[in-house]
Amino acid sequence: MQLNPIPASKYKRFKEVLDKDGNPVWLYQNDLIEFTPAFLPIWKAWIEVYEKGWAIQRIHFGNNTSVMWAERPNGKFCGAINYRWIAEDKAIWILMTTTDTSERGKGINTILQEEVERRGREKHGATNVGSTIHAENIAALKSAERMGRLPIFYRTHKEL
Repeated sequence: MQLNPIPASKYKRFKEVLDKDGNPVWLYQNDLIEFTPAFLPIWKAWIEVYEKGWAIQRIHFGNNTSVMWAERPNGKFCGAINYRWIAEDKAIWILMTTTDTSERGKGINTILQEEVERRGREKHGATNVGSTIHAENIAALKSAERMGRLPIFYRTHKEL
């Protein structure tokens, strides 16, 4: 028997926006990723990043990290952003983002990132947002740059 996530309809939709094509997208948010429709897509994205060699053998998110996700009015999952609030730094730390393959290029990731930033400022007084991105993950680096996040450190590595 498979346990399915709680459908988004059980969560309160907090906003409706339009994607780049002018089609409606419904936004949902939960303070815990567990039992949400975003749980499995976030895990799949993490596995994809790990298998490409863009992550170390460490899972940096868990059931207690926040998540925001987007769906079409018919319930089709579009994308998600998993993040953590770091109070002492007044920071939003983005842990993982994912966009369904069929929804790429429609501005879903930008919609979610902008909304996380807005809510972080309003709810927590956030003053900054950051993330860790592998140097070879060009799509993620470009996305971060479009959102105004630029590298401040580079981790170097040498095999011995």
